[in-house]
Amino acid sequence: MRLGQWIRAQRLRAKLTQMQLSEKLDISYQVLQRMEKGQAKITVQRMNQLGSVLGIKPSDLMADFSTMMSGGNPPLLKENQALSDEERNLLIAFNKIHDKSLRRTVVDLVTKIGRS
Repeated sequence: MRLGQWIRAQRLRAKLTQMQLSEKLDISYQVLQRMEKGQAKITVQRMNQLGSVLGIKPSDLMADFSTMMSGGNPPLLKENQALSDEERNLLIAFNKIHDKSLRRTVVDLVTKIGRS
């Protein structure tokens, strides 16, 4: 599953149309369409905003990304909670890591800590 497919799945889980979600994100539905198709880059700020609107914690985002990076399909998240300052800071810091191998290591570490 790719990021765009995941965003679409989360939107559908929340029972939102592209128009409804795009309004909540203050973007055009065409931009959301491109995001879901994997044709637009998604910043950490936009992911933070998506998480807030859809009620998904960054730790759950990272766990899902870890699963997606492994080629698996993440579970549909059911948490309905806004992002805390700590979670936002985690996403912002993670976005500053450019080395793919190091990013993968961080995701694996956070995933393992989250399971303990």
